[in-house]
Amino acid sequence: MRISEEMAKSLVALAKEHIADNAKVWLFGSRVRDDAKGGDIDIMIEASSIENPPQKKIRFWTTLENSSSPTVDNKTNGVIFSDSRKGQHGGSDEQSG
Repeated sequence: MRISEEMAKSLVALAKEHIADNAKVWLFGSRVRDDAKGGDIDIMIEASSIENPPQKKIRFWTTLENSSSPTVDNKTNGVIFSDSRKGQHGGSDEQSG
């Protein structure tokens, strides 16, 4: 995995704060491959229940984009929020940070 532990913790903390307390953050794409170079950060956020998903997505992305932390300064996209209790996606967004 080619993101720092600090970055992973920052993304999880943001997801828990802005999406749901039980949010899980999954990394996928080229950053999962240790032999690859560069690439953006592709994540999926999963939670069992998300109230008002559009508003929470906006808050998550706004906070991520406005973060002064060097741990989240890379291009991040591909966030999908899913409701695992129903097995349905709560919507998907693609955003560049």
